[in-house]
Amino acid sequence: LADLCNILHYSGHADKAVALVQPYLSLLDRQPELVLAYVNASVTAQRSDEAYAVLKHIDEAGQMVAALYPPYVKLVLAREDVALAEGIASKLDPATFNEEQALAVIETARAHPAPSVLSVLTARFGAEPVVADKPVLAAVIALLTADKAQDTKIEAALNAQLTESQRVSLAEACARANKTACFDAIVAQYPPLEKMSPTQVASYAQLFIIANRAADMVDPVGKLAATEHPAADVLTAYRRLSAAAGRE
Repeated sequence: LADLCNILHYSGHADKAVALVQPYLSLLDRQPELVLAYVNASVTAQRSDEAYAVLKHIDEAGQMVAALYPPYVKLVLAREDVALAEGIASKLDPATFNEEQALAVIETARAHPAPSVLSVLTARFGAEPVVADKPVLAAVIALLTADKAQDTKIEAALNAQLTESQRVSLAEACARANKTACFDAIVAQYPPLEKMSPTQVASYAQLFIIANRAADMVDPVGKLAATEHPAADVLTAYRRLSAAAGRE
């Protein structure tokens, strides 16, 4: 059911995805994957209050799992309830999070922005042994907290075997901190634009926007956008690059 919900959601039918799950809401307490699919679809369908209610119920029942915290904190902060977000950040168990989940919840607090929530999260996820085997998390936290050892931690992360999601998180953090060498080292790992999937093109373009280097990519992505039947993600990436580069 979770897979079908995601398929409907990400194929542009968020309302149908929500409707699919609603008869089975009683299952949500026992299926975190279904909760996540339902919450994501509900947010896209502009039914954030329903998504928030589901997650709050699960939280109050003591049944939260790591994957649910990023959307939960995001929904709480969207309601401007910083005190509740601080409480959630203080009581979650960092040891249950994988690196990508930890990065996601920290990014939620950074992007809102909610400095007090971010401070709690970076302190808790930056403690040993939580961060010991998570080099990207260690580097991102070092950048966010202006840790004097940030360059050493960045180097350790660059030398690790990273997933695409981890690469993106590190590149974004380095871009925001004006760590050009780090950023360049990461983007150099990507294949040529013409060999990327449309989703990769969009992600890659967004990195250059964050780094204030949209002008470097607007023409190359523009060539892809000018081909016959370009993907929607490529067209969107080109429009965003053009806007960021002042070409609109």
